[in-house]
Amino acid sequence: MKKFETFPSGLTLLYYQMPEVHSVSVGVFIRVGSLYENKDNNGISHFIEHTLFKGTSTRSAFDIVAETDAIGANINAFTSKTSTCYYMQTVDTDVEKSFEILSDIYFNSRFPVEEIEKEKGVVLEEIAMCNDTPDDLSYELSSQAFYKGSPYARPILGSKANVSAFSRDDILDYIGTHYTADSTYVVVAGNIPLKRTRELVNKYFNGNFSDVKCKKRKIGVPETHSVYVKKFKRIEQGNLNIVFPTVDYDAPLSNATRILNTAFGYGMSSRLYQHIRESLGLAYSVYSYLSFYSDCGHSMVYLGTNVSNIEKAVAAVRDEILRLKRDGITKEEFLRGKAQLLSGFVFGSEGSNSIMNMVGRYAIRTGRMMDTDEIIAKMNAVTMDDINEAIKINYDISAATLGYVGPKIDTNLLEILKN
Repeated sequence: MKKFETFPSGLTLLYYQMPEVHSVSVGVFIRVGSLYENKDNNGISHFIEHTLFKGTSTRSAFDIVAETDAIGANINAFTSKTSTCYYMQTVDTDVEKSFEILSDIYFNSRFPVEEIEKEKGVVLEEIAMCNDTPDDLSYELSSQAFYKGSPYARPILGSKANVSAFSRDDILDYIGTHYTADSTYVVVAGNIPLKRTRELVNKYFNGNFSDVKCKKRKIGVPETHSVYVKKFKRIEQGNLNIVFPTVDYDAPLSNATRILNTAFGYGMSSRLYQHIRESLGLAYSVYSYLSFYSDCGHSMVYLGTNVSNIEKAVAAVRDEILRLKRDGITKEEFLRGKAQLLSGFVFGSEGSNSIMNMVGRYAIRTGRMMDTDEIIAKMNAVTMDDINEAIKINYDISAATLGYVGPKIDTNLLEILKN
């Protein structure tokens, strides 16, 4: 049984019954992330995610984790460009405790100044770790350049300067403006009746919001750019990400694009892996992946290779793209890619925590309730004709941005890709 229900306050309940399991996962999704920030407060959504666990009017930071551990539950949070989520997974007999704890940190967090200052150090270390991780850094460089001038260019973690400057008043103001009923989705998946779920949502969430409404925010399709960006580091390996425009999350060709991505670069049977790593020996790590949003999307090819091979590896990627554009994929690659896509979705649908995350992310992107049967049917309905249409609009070399992190080189790698 599934339910998508909006309360008079504007709060939305997403309910997914799983009577075959003995757990319940409760997620509180807020439609707020780096996409809805500005240059001066970029990073604050992620910073608030950290500081919301630092104590409430009745619980210390230790009490939150100790009470969670006392019932054997899992509690965590994450921030993306489009949402922030706080969630707990418990056995079904302890589900009310998860509602009570999540409600407490959502509505009653105190944000002690000393804890805010300590957490700045933690987040600054996280930013430093990203800057010291070449594949992560090449992704950030390339995606920011690709979306330059658009909200999509803002990094989730923000900048060191912004994080260092955040104050308690900044946090309270941001929460008051964005943590509103009409921006909040309570997602419940597992072994719990709908009637009981409604009772708990009403008790711990629905009646606790103010009358403040979040301004409706339509980001729109961003302009993208084709540029070469680089950062030289004294490391052994060259790391690069090539970014291409693709369709949005719910587009008619989104599933065909997923299957195409799987055949082209996702997994050990993919073309990129088999040709560039196995046949040519030009890279230890090579793969492609997708990032979808409500209004747009991008695909990426990652390469990690010895700098002496990097020009050959980029040329090999170019040649594989040109071959894909010219010859398409085989029926065997199509069937293998579809099977991998379907199995990945099915395997990810078997636990309450996985379903909770999938339902919440789907609602944030589409405004609808996820229906697993409908999604599987759409995946199964993809044809070779759909794949051929997807090939036409994906991996457009003329629109690509390339980000490089590694030893100093004089070559413009984007020129090699395009020529």
